[in-house]
Amino acid sequence: MCEDLGELLTLRAQERGRLPSPDDYVFTAPRGGPLRRDLLLKRFLRPAAEAAGLPAGLRVHDLRHTSVSLLIELGAHPKVIQERLGHSSISVTMDIYGHLFPSLAEALTERLDDVFREARDSHVDAGPPQSWRCADLLHPHSR
Repeated sequence: MCEDLGELLTLRAQERGRLPSPDDYVFTAPRGGPLRRDLLLKRFLRPAAEAAGLPAGLRVHDLRHTSVSLLIELGAHPKVIQERLGHSSISVTMDIYGHLFPSLAEALTERLDDVFREARDSHVDAGPPQSWRCADLLHPHSR
């Protein structure tokens, strides 16, 4: 999609006799300037949402939240998401979207379980130690 968008913006700039710029608008007014919010909704968002069978009251902000949800599902790092959204800090991003990261806690728990099993199994072969310490589990060969 990014390549297609880049080609569109390049073609549009060439038609206007100039080079593309990172500041070029994706959705423009008929003469190429910024598009007013109400016209963005009327000309692009509402027709696209209707064609896709999405709810009639869909807002641009709903698309923003959906985009973030998809990024999280794909494993994007919270810092990258914060930068993409333009939030002032990672705290703002995590306050809003932190609840969508439960799989990280589950993955950490599963990994800790794996470490524990590996440590336990390595001690079973050598016989039970006199006492168990956390350090023994984290560094099983330190005894």
